[in-house]
Amino acid sequence: MKGSSRKAAIFFCLSAAAASLAIAGQTVTAFVETARIAHVRFPVTVRAYGEVLPGVGSTENLSIPRAGRVSRVRVILGEVVRKGAPLLDFTTAPASEAAYRQAVAAVAFSTDELARKEQLLNEKMATRSDVAVARRELSDARSALGAEEKIGAGRGRTTLRAPFSGVITALAVKSGDRVQASSALLQIARDGRLLATLGVDPEEAAKVMPDAPVEIISSFDSRQRLKARIATIHGVIDPQTRLVDCTAQLPAQDGFLPGTPVHAIITVSRRPAWVVPRSAVLRDLQGAYIFQVAHGRAHRVDVKTGFETDTETAITGAFDPRLPVVVVGNYELIDGMRVREQAR
Repeated sequence: MKGSSRKAAIFFCLSAAAASLAIAGQTVTAFVETARIAHVRFPVTVRAYGEVLPGVGSTENLSIPRAGRVSRVRVILGEVVRKGAPLLDFTTAPASEAAYRQAVAAVAFSTDELARKEQLLNEKMATRSDVAVARRELSDARSALGAEEKIGAGRGRTTLRAPFSGVITALAVKSGDRVQASSALLQIARDGRLLATLGVDPEEAAKVMPDAPVEIISSFDSRQRLKARIATIHGVIDPQTRLVDCTAQLPAQDGFLPGTPVHAIITVSRRPAWVVPRSAVLRDLQGAYIFQVAHGRAHRVDVKTGFETDTETAITGAFDPRLPVVVVGNYELIDGMRVREQAR
């Protein structure tokens, strides 16, 4: 008898607790933030990866047109230099200096020889043909000297300077190196003439068209980004990356240097769609869903998701586009819960 009474008491307490919880559940109000569902032309995008390179025609290989020795390199790879800045010191090779001195001597000798022949002509001891030969030899000697002067063979030491402001993109020598005439010593790229070479998956490459808008984002700092347009699309697959390359000319700006790795978002088309903030879409074992607010209560609506950006998601389903969607506080909701909303 006592056992039956104890069981009845326990059952009564449990029933009372359950009833209290049910009543409490009906009176709980959740505070949420809502936003409107928007109908937009949603961008369809393709992702690409690559790096920033000097633009076509923006680089120049610098050389010295005579043999010699690099006595001192004044810059390092990647250094930003101004127009006229010293890049390296160069000492002319002894053989080039000797060739210059020989050319000077040849001009002096030919000048004297022409004067002597003209004097002999006046004395009837030489012919006009002898004088013409002497003049031709002097002309040849002067041409040879001019060629030596043009390559700077008469200058023992010289300093190579930057022809324009830019970035040192290649450095082929170091202090003490001996180089042949016209050997490439270094490469400089002009400021503000950069392009991004981007690799696209071959299955997506056909969607990318010239002049398509693209957002370039630094792989070092996602806050560093700029907008450009696709300039060219290659018609072959790169054998190393197995991707199809395309290029985008970058506008003049600070921050991006040659060699910077980047990723890009290329907009290939736009489609009409209903979109919500990404935080509005939740997922469970049944799939994706949102909460919409009607008459002060939250109602679950199952949806299917489509295209996504960093901030928005396209959805389809039996939602009401006139009703707001919960974007903050939706994780705490259950279907039919009373809510107090604050519009975003």
